[in-house]
Amino acid sequence: MQQFGDQVVVVTGGGAGIGRATCLRFANAGAAVVVAEINEETGVRTAADIVDAGGKSLFVQTDVSDESSVVAMVDAVTLAYLSFAEIT
Repeated sequence: MQQFGDQVVVVTGGGAGIGRATCLRFANAGAAVVVAEINEETGVRTAADIVDAGGKSLFVQTDVSDESSVVAMVDAVTLAYLSFAEIT
């Protein structure tokens, strides 16, 4: 299903639980998924699983309780979207 084939979605807490399941569902629907997660290990794993399944994903370590971290994540997503080279 390519319902979200031309979309980029950002999922906070995407490394585990409901966030991970949300990432996988969006990827399965064709979206490029940004895994915004404070835990590098679980965030990288989710993004890698999406890529391994043929999807597009980018991990950005993000602490949503820290405004500067969220701003940095948005900047990273914007750069990746503009170049699309970072979302693999």
